[in-house]
Amino acid sequence: DPIDAGGHDGTARRGLRGGDAGLREQQSMDLAMARGDARYSRSDYTRAAQAYDDAITHMKPRTAAQQTGSMRRGYDLPWSRKGVALVLSGDIEEGIKCLEMALKINPSNVLAWINLGNALTKLGRHQEAISAFERAIEGDPRQEIAWNNKGNALARLGRYIDALKCYNSAIKLNPRYQD
Repeated sequence: DPIDAGGHDGTARRGLRGGDAGLREQQSMDLAMARGDARYSRSDYTRAAQAYDDAITHMKPRTAAQQTGSMRRGYDLPWSRKGVALVLSGDIEEGIKCLEMALKINPSNVLAWINLGNALTKLGRHQEAISAFERAIEGDPRQEIAWNNKGNALARLGRYIDALKCYNSAIKLNPRYQD
């Protein structure tokens, strides 16, 4: 039992029982994330988004201004996952806002860039989607889905030659895109 760990003077016990608020906040966030992931895996996207929102409320620091820049690694994930869940539940605009917050926290989150591009595509905002896919590709040029989806957005704009180049890049990375 970790509460009983420590020296005979009881200092470790008092420290943990006294309320390590940071540890409790992290555990609450982790639990909410797990709940969101379970709901997401059952395609219950609305309830998944609510669980991810619970995870966001347990993050420290709590203000949006503090959630950018110096946040520790991983704090972008609840925002990103909530954004995807909202998009899949049909609330695309709100999902985009969450994905953008995730990217403010961690601009190198390649999957968030891909998901932002996908959401923008759903709204017919193809040029913005292309920019998001390009950011994903800059972060990880081996992301064949980013190449493929960029090609789709380019094709929707009638830029077929550019789209073919993207499709070829996706195929080089993963031959299953050839089908």
